[in-house]
Amino acid sequence: MKTIPFVKPWINEKELQSALQSKFVNSLGQASRQLERDFERTLKVKRAMLVGSCTDALEIAFMSLNLKKTDEVICPSFTFVSTVNSIIKAGGKAVFVDIEPNTLGLNPDKVEKSVNKKTKAIVVVHYGGISAQVEKIKKICIRHKLKLIEDAAQGLFIKDNNRYLGTFGDVGCFSFHHTKNVTCGEGGLLVIPSDGDLITSCEEIRSFGTDKESFLRGEVDKYEWQRIGGSYFMTDVQAALLKTQIDKAAKIQSERKRVYGTYYRNLRELEKIQVEVSRHPISSNFHLFWLVCRSKKERDNLLKVLRKGGIQASFHFLPLHDSPFVRRNPNKFRIMGDMAVTDNVSGRILRLPIFPQLKNKEIDYICSKILAFYKI
Repeated sequence: MKTIPFVKPWINEKELQSALQSKFVNSLGQASRQLERDFERTLKVKRAMLVGSCTDALEIAFMSLNLKKTDEVICPSFTFVSTVNSIIKAGGKAVFVDIEPNTLGLNPDKVEKSVNKKTKAIVVVHYGGISAQVEKIKKICIRHKLKLIEDAAQGLFIKDNNRYLGTFGDVGCFSFHHTKNVTCGEGGLLVIPSDGDLITSCEEIRSFGTDKESFLRGEVDKYEWQRIGGSYFMTDVQAALLKTQIDKAAKIQSERKRVYGTYYRNLRELEKIQVEVSRHPISSNFHLFWLVCRSKKERDNLLKVLRKGGIQASFHFLPLHDSPFVRRNPNKFRIMGDMAVTDNVSGRILRLPIFPQLKNKEIDYICSKILAFYKI
């Protein structure tokens, strides 16, 4: 029986060989520098920095805020662990706030109610190819003089009101992990739209805590240890491979849109029986396609049927507020309210395979299994 994978990077042999032509296998080479400038022009930001992962980008972002143990950062619980892990590693306290059911992003009304004198920042997560209500949350940040970090790991090249996700806040973080729309296996990007002081801080943190990048630009005659940092780089070989992906990003997105559209046309009848089908706006990058089943038991049973049929469907984030680490470290967290939407969606969501090479006949096969399960 043929297996349909959940994800499959769209990289060919020619692109791999092209990347290996890079003469500089370390970091901060020509391919890396050129790609950073390309991102700065495309996203219209003052500084773009290639890093080893989106986790790297998030860790740099929160380290740059110089958080104290009493400082709080508002965040969702429905997210990958790196979002919140980065807050704790940087010395802050994470405040979990519930999401809204439409975007699966932070609920702005609940965010507003969670701000207090200890709040230092808010981190917005854009889920699955859909923008969270980032403009409303940005206004909250401006009103209360808070920093805004965007976890746009899944949000590359999505626009909201003609502005790219990841550029609304003080720092934006992106992922090029092999599960993402464009990939170099592992990799990430940190962007800073305008703040010059943040640029200096983030460059130093990326470069072992030194001013090495200022030295390489000829701004100082030697580089010295300035602060706590790490080695958060992408290699030039990865950057060269990523460039081939960026060059065909429009084609990748077009094919993902085709897959999404075929799924939606086949499965929209499920909405009549209260099974939610993900709805993406035209501006989406179509990163994920998901259903929200009517119960956890139903979701788990459908998942078994699909996997038995060779279809690698999957659930998604387990609520972080209910994780073993949070239960063992209650002093590092606050949980605002009952987190009802987070718990509800996490227990019922089911993601289907989506990647550019997925054929229409394979999508039809997946949909036939789902419709048969629901007797439609």
